Amino acid sequence: MSDRPSSVKEQAARMILGEIAPLVDKLDEVATMTSESHEHLADDVRQLAAIVTTLQKSLEAAAEQFGYLTGQARTVQTTIARFESAPQPKQSAAQSPLMLSVLMAGSALVAAVLVAGGVLFFERGTAEQARVGRAVSRAYQHLDEGTRQKLDAAIQKSGG
Repeated sequence: MSDRPSSVKEQAARMILGEIAPLVDKLDEVATMTSESHEHLADDVRQLAAIVTTLQKSLEAAAEQFGYLTGQARTVQTTIARFESAPQPKQSAAQSPLMLSVLMAGSALVAAVLVAGGVLFFERGTAEQARVGRAVSRAYQHLDEGTRQKLDAAIQKSGG
C-alpha cells in the first residue's frame, strides 16, 4: 500500500487527523498538570489544617496557663485579705511600716504575675497566627469550592 491518499475523502481525513493528534496530546498534558496541581493543593490544605490544629492546641494551652496564673493570683489575694482582716496584735511604730512594706511587696508580686500571664497569653503564637493568616489569604482564591467551604467551616468553628 502506498502513503499517497487514493481519494479526496481519504486526503481530507488524513489532514483532519493530522490536526487533531497534537490537540489530543496537549489535552493529555493539561489533564496531567491539573491532576498534579490538585495533589499539590490538597497537600497544602492538609499542611494548613495541621498548622491550624497546632495553633488551636497552643491557644488552649495558653488559656489553661492563664487560668492557672489567675487562680494563683486569687489565692494570694485571698491570703492577703485574710491576713488583713485577722485581729492585729498591738504593734510598735517600727513594726507597722514593715508590715505595710510586706503587703505592698505582695501586691506588686500579684500584679507582676497577672501582667506576665497576660503577656504570655496574648503574645504566644501571634506571629505564627499572622503567618498562617497570610498564607490562607494568598491560597484561598486558588482553592476549589469544596475546599473553601471546609476551610470556612473550620474558621467559623474556631471562632474566627
